[in-house]
Amino acid sequence: MIMPPLVSIIIPIYNRTDYICEAIDSVICQTFKDFEIIVVDDGSLTNVSGFLKPYIKQVKYIYQNNKGLASARNTGIKNSQGRYIAFLDDDDLFEPCKLETQVPLLEDNPDIGFVYSDCYEFQQTRNNQKELNFAVGRNKSSTEFAKLFFMCPNVRVPVVLVKKECFDTSGFFDEMLPQDEDGDMFLRIALKWKVFFSDYPSARVRHHGNQMSLNCVSMYESIIRSTEKILAMHPEFKSELGPLADRRMSELYFELGKACMEKFMMLKALQSFRSSRIISKEFINIKNIPALFLSYILNIARQVKHRLQRKYN
Repeated sequence: MIMPPLVSIIIPIYNRTDYICEAIDSVICQTFKDFEIIVVDDGSLTNVSGFLKPYIKQVKYIYQNNKGLASARNTGIKNSQGRYIAFLDDDDLFEPCKLETQVPLLEDNPDIGFVYSDCYEFQQTRNNQKELNFAVGRNKSSTEFAKLFFMCPNVRVPVVLVKKECFDTSGFFDEMLPQDEDGDMFLRIALKWKVFFSDYPSARVRHHGNQMSLNCVSMYESIIRSTEKILAMHPEFKSELGPLADRRMSELYFELGKACMEKFMMLKALQSFRSSRIISKEFINIKNIPALFLSYILNIARQVKHRLQRKYN
């Protein structure tokens, strides 16, 4: 009888095929070998299956209609056999000893829901990289981790190894969130399970030169929705946070206002600043808002001037 793999690595992909082979190779090169690789194609228009032909015996390929990143990850979870789940974006890489380091921590500690670590960030090649340190929650209790992560959710997806059982108790990725579905998921798990930090940087996250979080307005709207949902679902957690809950919401609306200004969505920017001020007058100084408007206008004027100079010089 063939035993199921201990770990399932889920790689969602949509249209981009430039790095998928490198991502898969970083899994195959793991020093820990008891795993399966699941690639979930979220309705790509490109021939993803063709790129995966060299890995036909090593990869389980699943195609679904385009439903978004959260749905692709959920599909991978539902089709996985492993006791533990790791996620890898198609342009990121695992460090060789990721699984060897993290699996024993979950095996030896049944009350831990997920393990996380630092990671490296690199450009198109590995020659230019820096280590990203995630100080959030190191050596803290689960309650303290949840509080710190609530205020500063900066754990990257590929550094995490999760017990599959967590998705039974905390639910799956929220498919209604266009962004921040990972932060929402990790916080929900941390509210029910212990969390452990491993000091081995377990992944490399690729930073693209023109990367800008795609749409900051959508990003902050998603974070606000997920944060409001968490506070509504866990009133005891909101009570433990005390004034930090209002502070976080106020800061998020303020950042949304700034993002709207950059997109010239001035009415929405003003509404966001107003929401920020209503939630917490203590943390947001309304006197800063006119200065923000002025700084953005001056910045736009400088950009226009620079473009005109380049055009006519």
